[in-house]
Amino acid sequence: MPADYKNFNENDSLVMLLDRSTRCMGINLQRIFKNKGFDITVEQWMILLLLWSRNGRTQQEIADRIGKDKGTISPQIDGLEKRRLIVRVQDDQDKRRNWIRLTRKGKALEEKLVPLGFANMAIAQQGIPEEDLKICRSVLQQVCRNFEESNAASEKPRTPNIKEAVP
Repeated sequence: MPADYKNFNENDSLVMLLDRSTRCMGINLQRIFKNKGFDITVEQWMILLLLWSRNGRTQQEIADRIGKDKGTISPQIDGLEKRRLIVRVQDDQDKRRNWIRLTRKGKALEEKLVPLGFANMAIAQQGIPEEDLKICRSVLQQVCRNFEESNAASEKPRTPNIKEAVP
């Protein structure tokens, strides 16, 4: 049975809390970058973070890891390429596929930007016991698995019909 939407409380809503906490973390990280003189977006930082952990990924792999579609991250990759932090390298076997690789300039930013990202995470986790963080991670991983399984089972997400949605 669906939740009683007439008594909806945004402070009890998983979707609202996830969205708000994600936006707060992103806004704060963007502010940190700006205050430290770095002209980089949070999305670009996430792309670089993936490349710092393993240099040489396809745009599709990056999109999948970040949880966005390939077209959405394309402007972010363009911006990183324009700043000469990454290069696109055409695959020898499949000319349609490009590998995204760090430049020396992009690699050099790792020691400056990673600590800022981790400082932001420390702010977000302040005052939360480690056991609660473990539970939170586990719950969020299950939420992701639920959607991955649901999306794998059908081409489009299932939406309830009107009779199911309204008691």
